[in-house]
Amino acid sequence: MPHLLCQSPPQASNSLSLAAAILSQQPCRQPAIMKMEDKKEPATWLENEKKKEQQRRIKANRRNKEETDREQRCEERD
Repeated sequence: MPHLLCQSPPQASNSLSLAAAILSQQPCRQPAIMKMEDKKEPATWLENEKKKEQQRRIKANRRNKEETDREQRCEERD
């Protein structure tokens, strides 16, 4: 049986039984809501997500490299 919020019209006869039925069910397995501009071009949205992930990796690599360089300089001083 589909989730009551996904049905149209609701199957419950009054608001109390509708509320109880809704609370007792699992949420719909619907895709996450995207922004309006993302809905127009999902490929662009996916590309943007890939770019964001790539930027995160670049920043993480930079931090790791800076940390490694700092450790090497400390070891060279010792």
